[in-house]
Amino acid sequence: MAIEVFENIKQEFNNKIEKVDSKEELDELRQDFFGRDSGKFSEAMSAISDISNEKKAEYGKAGNKTKEYLQSKIKQKRKELEEERLKNLTKEESIDITQPA
Repeated sequence: MAIEVFENIKQEFNNKIEKVDSKEELDELRQDFFGRDSGKFSEAMSAISDISNEKKAEYGKAGNKTKEYLQSKIKQKRKELEEERLKNLTKEESIDITQPA
């Protein structure tokens, strides 16, 4: 497994996160990439044991950078979804102060 695997993971992740419209979908996406048993990123990192000693450091660095990238995108998307939820909530529950009590 070469370091290109992390670029492929990033590309796939970016394609999928664009389609996420809810917190539940975001949690599923996070599980799909970081799940302990079958997460794509987790599997790629577990392959470090198959890498030669000379390339382990480079592979590990690429993995860590990818992990930071994915986590920051998840955090950003979570913030966007929360802002959208609050915006919609404000629209739905606005009080008309011109109405008599």
